[in-house]
Amino acid sequence: MQLRILLKSAAFIFVLILADVVLISCYKSKTYKYKYADAHVEIMEADSTHERYTGTDNEQVDAEKLFLDVHLTSDLIAQAAAPQGFFLNPALAMQPNEDFYINTSRLKSIKIKTRHDYNANYPANSDITGICVFGLGGQRHKAETFTDTEFIEKYNRYLEENSKILVSHIPSGFFWFRPVEKAQTATAQQIQVILEMEDGSTLTDNSMIFRLK
Repeated sequence: MQLRILLKSAAFIFVLILADVVLISCYKSKTYKYKYADAHVEIMEADSTHERYTGTDNEQVDAEKLFLDVHLTSDLIAQAAAPQGFFLNPALAMQPNEDFYINTSRLKSIKIKTRHDYNANYPANSDITGICVFGLGGQRHKAETFTDTEFIEKYNRYLEENSKILVSHIPSGFFWFRPVEKAQTATAQQIQVILEMEDGSTLTDNSMIFRLK
């Protein structure tokens, strides 16, 4: 009698574990919505042989190699629950769960301002967006560049294309820019980035203070 009870219990547990395996293996990709929540600007010195970020205020940067990187962090605004089993965690599946992520905070405008006197044409707090070029990805020194208007269109198209690709984590954002008109080298420089999003939010950050050589 006891053996029969034990066998029935073992069979029941086996069925539950088998159901877990089937549930997890049949995990279907879901769609998540996210938005950019914060922007961080870093000074990059880059050419065909090296790239380096500045680490402290008042570092000297070669004017011919100056780039400014903009990193965008993301927050989920709508999250679907993954299936939960009786015993097994979906994270234990043979392949990581991959889902679609749709960005709801597309770029509307980009404004680049100088916090100090840039040169004779652009005193402190001037809008220098018009003398900047923008790009995506690495190899900055030879990458294709765009005006702010061209870049906004390209970046939003990039977001739309990426929303159709399965990924295993919430995407972050990234782009870079550089002024094409030279700044005066005798004074400290600091650049402010203001990003206006289509959802009405605004992300702002200031670079470290740097000096050009």
